[in-house]
Amino acid sequence: MVSEKSTFLNALAGLYPFSEGELTVGDTVRLAYYKQQDEDIPMDKQLVQYLREYAEEVRQKNGEVASITELLETFFYSLAICMEH
Repeated sequence: MVSEKSTFLNALAGLYPFSEGELTVGDTVRLAYYKQQDEDIPMDKQLVQYLREYAEEVRQKNGEVASITELLETFFYSLAICMEH
C-alpha cells in the first residue's frame, strides 16, 4: 500500500495526476526525490551495467562530474562488488 506522502511526492514528480487543481513550479525550482519503491534490477545485469544504461557519469551538486563507479563508491560500494553477478 502506498502512503499518502508517497502519493503526494509521485504527483509532484508528474507520475500521478492531481484529482483537482494544478501545480505551478517556478523557473528556478528543481524537484527531485528518491523513490522508495522502484523497478527491480534484472538479475542478469551487474549494478554498474544497469546504471550505465541511464548515464555514464553524473554532475554532482558542487558541479563536479563523477563516473558511475565513483558515484557508487560514495555509497561505500566497491567496484569489485558492483561487478559481481
